[in-house]
Amino acid sequence: MAKTKKKSIIDKCLAKCPRVSAEERKKMIIEAAAPLFAEQGFAGTTTKQIAKTAGVSEGLLYKYFPSKEILYQKIQLCVTTSKHALIERFMSMPDNADTLIPFIYFFYENLFLHKYVEPDKQEMVTRLMISSLLEDGQYIKGFLEERVKVVMEKFTRCFNNAVQEGDIIEGFIPPNPAVWFGYLISMSFSFLELPKEKMIDFNGTPEEMLGYSLRFALRGMGFKDEVIKTKADPKKLAAKLEEMKKTE
Repeated sequence: MAKTKKKSIIDKCLAKCPRVSAEERKKMIIEAAAPLFAEQGFAGTTTKQIAKTAGVSEGLLYKYFPSKEILYQKIQLCVTTSKHALIERFMSMPDNADTLIPFIYFFYENLFLHKYVEPDKQEMVTRLMISSLLEDGQYIKGFLEERVKVVMEKFTRCFNNAVQEGDIIEGFIPPNPAVWFGYLISMSFSFLELPKEKMIDFNGTPEEMLGYSLRFALRGMGFKDEVIKTKADPKKLAAKLEEMKKTE
């Protein structure tokens, strides 16, 4: 019996489109174009492909987006400005270790357990980042500037206060590389998740890998052992986030 070919991200987007408003049509074009750019890069994606995937003519595509560059910029804007409600909650919390540790856990929990962003969307964003790195870097630069930088600034304030409160070893590592290294750990894992075949066997469940990565990051940032033991228990942090979600 012949195996059924697994559909790619592009195949999933192919569909006939009913009559819709101009704004809905723009949204459909953006949703059709984003996976194409993610899989093929900016240079490798043609307006003809985008139009076919969106179910419109090239002429109509250019009516809404006068150039491929403008469409790509719109996709960048849509991705970089979307934020989860829990991120907004964390941003309003006090700048200390009690905020920083669960905030980091939030990102790792999404990475390993896919609790807050759908896997297909996370994969698309990651592929856009890699494609950008291989081209002019503008997408990932915008992503870091618009979506990540403000979070890193929050992390840094929390880090500095955690040092003052004795939760982090003073002078162990400067705050800027410390918080960025913590973020880059999660980014590197997201890259490794892209191939369908597992690249590295870490001999652990996703839940275990979540706990290992969190402790690795916190220890690398200079958190003291007793702080990690008392404030970085994955089960307690998961429960904390569940309570936060209930009060959104």
